[in-house]
Amino acid sequence: MHHRTVGELMTRGVVRAPRDMPFKELVMLLAENDVTAVPVVDASDRPMGVVSEADLLRKVSGQADVSGRVLLPHPEAWERAKTEGARAEELMSAPAVCVRPEWTAAEAARLMAVHDIKRLPVVDETDTLLGIVSRGDLLRVFL
Repeated sequence: MHHRTVGELMTRGVVRAPRDMPFKELVMLLAENDVTAVPVVDASDRPMGVVSEADLLRKVSGQADVSGRVLLPHPEAWERAKTEGARAEELMSAPAVCVRPEWTAAEAARLMAVHDIKRLPVVDETDTLLGIVSRGDLLRVFL
């Protein structure tokens, strides 16, 4: 039986965000590309983390409610830092959990399960971003 590799299943044209991209531009980037998350990369195109809709909503949910109602308990310190962040590197989930293209779909699926994440940046031996693989990509092996 042939075990499909991450390199065969990944999306190669990866939408990415530079570390200093502001909040509003991140929201626009996700919307314009119809994606729910993007890797945040450094100047050498190495993933530092991933910023998702959930990360961006955390910022919105941390803003003061003008009505004075408090619906949720105060966030932990690390969550509060995200709600106060303004740029990708302050809002992202980090560090980036990455996978190599030669890994099997099963190995990538186990890594996602262990870290409870929905997507993995795919990097080469120099940790440069090559692609991204999602849960849906991994499930395609059954079609």
